[in-house]
Amino acid sequence: MTARTREDKLAYWRTRYRNIQAQRETERAPDPIDQLGLVDVPYIAGLVDGEGCLTISRHSPTYRHVPMVVVNMTSYDVLAWLAERLGTKVFVHQRRADNPNHSPTWQVKIGGMRAIKLCQRMRPYLRVKHLQADIFIEFEPTYRPGWDYHLVDDIIASREALKARIHDLNSRGRRRRERAAISSRQDP
Repeated sequence: MTARTREDKLAYWRTRYRNIQAQRETERAPDPIDQLGLVDVPYIAGLVDGEGCLTISRHSPTYRHVPMVVVNMTSYDVLAWLAERLGTKVFVHQRRADNPNHSPTWQVKIGGMRAIKLCQRMRPYLRVKHLQADIFIEFEPTYRPGWDYHLVDDIIASREALKARIHDLNSRGRRRRERAAISSRQDP
């Protein structure tokens, strides 16, 4: 095999791959988050503010960080509507059987670029979780599916810092008050 024919074959397969990818992109249905109406986005933002959680989960072997939007509540009908709007499913959230009087809870989750895109759409309407949404938007330039296996140490460090910031914002009670007191003493 000569070098010329090998180069020709590589060029052929690269072109073929790009054409197939372009065809798949045109055939792909639009993302439901892009199709949300003007009334839906503020309502979803209210659900996320009241019943939701914005977090970044990390899988340690690959330092794969995934932004997640999770809404957890006992009303299945509301979550079925939300899941339909976001193009996802409703999951049963398993709870401990401590109290038989507790109602079952349900969850809707989206992650990755879709979670970032939803936060960008909801950001003007968020009142409680606007700082977490800002962290998601700040996280976006470092997040691309497929990048996670060959990350530079700087990106891993910035992702860990963003994860720590969002964790501090999501913490409750005495621990949050203590961290806020420490950070206010350190600020000049």
